[in-house]
Amino acid sequence: MKKLIALVLALALVLMAVSALAVDAGEGGPASITVLNALKGAKYSVIRVFNATYNTTTGTIAYTYNGTLTENDYFEQDAATGAITVKAAGRDASTGKLTAAAASWLKDTLGGTTVVDQYEATADGALEFTGLEYGYYVITSTQGNGSVLTVDSTNPNAQVNDKNTTTITVSKDVDDANVKIGQTVNYTVTFNAPNYLGEELVTKYTIEDTLPSFLSSVTVTDLLVGTTSIKADANVTGVSTFGTGKKIEISWVDGTTPRYASNSTITLTYSAVVTDTVDVTATGNTNTVTITPTTTNGDKEPRQDTETIYSYVFGLKKVNDGGTALQGATFQLPFYVKQVGSSNVYKYAGTTESAGAVNTVTTPDGGAIYIQGIATDEDAGGASTTFSITETVAPAGYNKLSSSFDVVATTERTTTVTKYYDANGKLTDTVTQTTGTETVPQAVSGFKFVINRAGTELPSTGGIGTTIFYILGGLLVVGAAVILVARRKASN
Repeated sequence: MKKLIALVLALALVLMAVSALAVDAGEGGPASITVLNALKGAKYSVIRVFNATYNTTTGTIAYTYNGTLTENDYFEQDAATGAITVKAAGRDASTGKLTAAAASWLKDTLGGTTVVDQYEATADGALEFTGLEYGYYVITSTQGNGSVLTVDSTNPNAQVNDKNTTTITVSKDVDDANVKIGQTVNYTVTFNAPNYLGEELVTKYTIEDTLPSFLSSVTVTDLLVGTTSIKADANVTGVSTFGTGKKIEISWVDGTTPRYASNSTITLTYSAVVTDTVDVTATGNTNTVTITPTTTNGDKEPRQDTETIYSYVFGLKKVNDGGTALQGATFQLPFYVKQVGSSNVYKYAGTTESAGAVNTVTTPDGGAIYIQGIATDEDAGGASTTFSITETVAPAGYNKLSSSFDVVATTERTTTVTKYYDANGKLTDTVTQTTGTETVPQAVSGFKFVINRAGTELPSTGGIGTTIFYILGGLLVVGAAVILVARRKASN
């Protein structure tokens, strides 16, 4: 049989140039297996799944299994001798190596059959198991990694690399970075949690979030180690008070024994509501999560990550066809707003009525109104958000708009907005005879000039004005007929 080499099934390769810690497996055999990059505190198991016998006469190696091999796609067993051979599906035809699928089946199916030795690494570095007999081996660890390799006369001192890291990486994400006041946003914090940092045992992990005033009603959705929820575990504190205490602590050890596999992925998910203190400038609204590991020698360097959400403003200004600002125009909005003091600035207040909220606004003497705390769709790759607004009352001496108009909210921010409208007061920003320029006192996304023309409205088609004409016309026709009849009688 061709030589089968080690196939490593693990997460990432980190080699460490250190001397090996030797552990005698006690079998008295000629072979050894060295686990490179073993992690302190992790327990490693050496499991022989197939025995190997070397024929000195023929120079071949025969593999046998102590039990009866279950039917599978990768290996087959001779019923009489117990000899094991690899099927075509289990070997790469071009290299002769065991396929990843075959190695995975071997590890998952037979990986617990004959445990030769177990050892908990007492230091980071190389861990060598000596005195082993020849055979197929599965090497496992409490890291969750697993490797398959063969040890025989052609490869008597095999090596396998454990894939682990002691570097803590933190990531914080939000489900929507483009928000409006009152919106619920969902944050996800993830980090890997080693059991040891160097030679020091980690005893606790602390998760702390700044949770500024632009977030309220903070609720922890879940806290996971891997896929297992620890939200309600007794060794976890601060989950229920996270919104006010801003801190969650995970006791990582029971005495001196880690509760969880080293480098487990910790996932914290929580929701929060955007308040009316949200910043609507281009700076955005940032909050920071801090992960602090505590070891037997105290707190270590914290790891951090930040996430920023943005909210926007749109504005409109009522002018006449000469560009003069007009007060007294009232607009119906498709949502509710709350006025900021007695200014011309309003804040978004949702789509349902609430205390102090209105869905109509009236232009002051400057003609401009700004509404803060809106969202657009552009951050998610969608179109700009369009709001349809109706003028319900026109300024004194001006015609009311006969139809609603749109204000477009985009993620483009500016401090000076130049828009165009025609001299006839049509709702257009492109055909220009007169230019209106508005210097906006805050970052806005979308600004609209709304034009009214002066004059008296003519009676509308189908209204009482046309009815009067019809009546007068009918009376004239009747009167003419009466005069005509009277003249004919007089003539007769």
